[in-house]
Amino acid sequence: MSRESFRNCLFRVVEYLNKYELSDQAKKLILHYFNKSKLQSSEQKAMEAVEFYLQIKIPVMEERSPYLKKLIDEMLREAESWDRD
Repeated sequence: MSRESFRNCLFRVVEYLNKYELSDQAKKLILHYFNKSKLQSSEQKAMEAVEFYLQIKIPVMEERSPYLKKLIDEMLREAESWDRD
């Protein structure tokens, strides 16, 4: 687990929800939102960055497709690993 794998998970969630591939500039903006967040955990910061970038609320667990659940779970595991490092 690495910071790069966390970033890739974060970008995959956004790309799935937005239905297009992110540009390098968009990735930098998402990381900016993540880094500027005042929340405590990387899990919370990641979710906030996704929502802020897309200007939507991430669907609640019951409304997520199985694939979105998988992507978010993966992102949150990576975020937890980021916090342990």
